[in-house]
Amino acid sequence: MHDSRSQTGDKSGPEPTSSAPPVSRGLIGCVVAVIVLGGLCALGLPWSARARERARRISCASNLYNLVCCMHAYAMDYDGFFPDELSRLYPTYVSALGIFSCPSNSKDILSPDRIEQDGSYVYVQGATESDPDGTLVMHDKLGNHGSAGRNEAYVNCQGEWRPNE
Repeated sequence: MHDSRSQTGDKSGPEPTSSAPPVSRGLIGCVVAVIVLGGLCALGLPWSARARERARRISCASNLYNLVCCMHAYAMDYDGFFPDELSRLYPTYVSALGIFSCPSNSKDILSPDRIEQDGSYVYVQGATESDPDGTLVMHDKLGNHGSAGRNEAYVNCQGEWRPNE
């Protein structure tokens, strides 16, 4: 029994059709894969940044909602009047200082006596629990969400996103 391949010295089967060594073909494939994946990531990054900012806006609106609800609890104890400043809510009605900070704003509130200065929200003083539903009570400070707009909260605990015009 003679093997025809053993006579010709060919032990690997048919010859490759490309003249490039196998290592360079693998390297080219890896480079192409990296370029394709890089392109797909570049297409997805703007979308993910918009999604992250949208999530921050929602979390910010939740903070405003919770603050207005805490103001209503305060008003139940003080004859229907909201506090004259937000810091009066802490610690009796609000247990964590983080609620006074918008997630889009990187400034942390480290002390209760700095809520008005370092907080992310503007409190419109003078409202009472019995004011009409559309009475603005609180909103984002300018720049919390870049130039896109701001969250607003009303006496009835409703909120709204207002894009800048």
